[in-house]
Amino acid sequence: MHADTLSPNDHFDLPNGLHRHRSRQKWGYGVAVNHHDGVVDWQFQDGKLRRIAKSFCHLLEPVDLPADQDELISVDLIARAGLTVARRQREAEDGAPLLTLDEQISRFHLRFPDGFEDEKWVKDHRGEDAKRRLKRHRDAAIADAQERLAEDKLRAMLANGKPMEVITAVLSVLEACNLTTKKARSLFDNMRPMDIDPIAHAWVEFIHGEGRIDMRMLTLLTPLRHLGKPNWALVTAPLALVHPDEHVTVSPKAFREQAKWMAPRLTLHHQPDGAQYERLRRMAVRLRDQLIARDLHPRDLMDVFDFMTISLKPVKIKDIRKPKTTEEETTTTEAAAEAA
Repeated sequence: MHADTLSPNDHFDLPNGLHRHRSRQKWGYGVAVNHHDGVVDWQFQDGKLRRIAKSFCHLLEPVDLPADQDELISVDLIARAGLTVARRQREAEDGAPLLTLDEQISRFHLRFPDGFEDEKWVKDHRGEDAKRRLKRHRDAAIADAQERLAEDKLRAMLANGKPMEVITAVLSVLEACNLTTKKARSLFDNMRPMDIDPIAHAWVEFIHGEGRIDMRMLTLLTPLRHLGKPNWALVTAPLALVHPDEHVTVSPKAFREQAKWMAPRLTLHHQPDGAQYERLRRMAVRLRDQLIARDLHPRDLMDVFDFMTISLKPVKIKDIRKPKTTEEETTTTEAAAEAA
């Protein structure tokens, strides 16, 4: 059933689907998320995670809703349960509180009161109407990637026997934005002539191919690992820039923090992994949907990525509206990616 939250038990079948307590209607709908020591953990819509003895679970009756509604409510309840469990673990381990999504949004609003439509956000992060492009400007980075890494151009390079031009185009796109670091890109300093063709073909298929994303990533990672250890951002940023509505750049540090309540049993690998990427991508899409439900409207998954990196980073009130005056200030995401 719910792989992120359930514990297996050979002697008890965990109740499946949404339920409602026969005499506690005010609790709202509930979903069973775990069972142990003769009790079942139920997460309810009133926000409480309740432990109910297995012998009393017959009081919780199945609820029939349309499939889309059932899925939406169930996903929300499972996320809440994961947050509760993760909070308890985090606070028991180091006393540090775990942020809820609403707390993340509050932090975000401190810096950008009008959310993704805030003038400061549109100017500083999207780079709208900017007199000159900065590395942090997402609109310019996306337009640049979609122009330089257009499918017809990349495939023409391959057809004309110029695979190095593909790699040069990808690196040029990455160098012009702050999603990767110079250190990460230096991986290509180790490239041998025999590496060029397989990397170029794999990168074109990864960005524009039609197969499963996990297999396309594996095909790219195989030749890249001959050069060293590629990081998450180096692999995912070109894909995210060309297809910002569907794909996302992965910063392990931000995604680990976000997963603590959205997928609390996820252990994020240090090295890129195709199967994990698809799970992380779905998490970013789900986060976008939850932001929209709270009347925040990111333009794309690049906005969602930046929301994570900003809202999960501790903020000092006195620094919230501190003006940025140097180009060095534009590499916040780059430094975060390097640290991750």
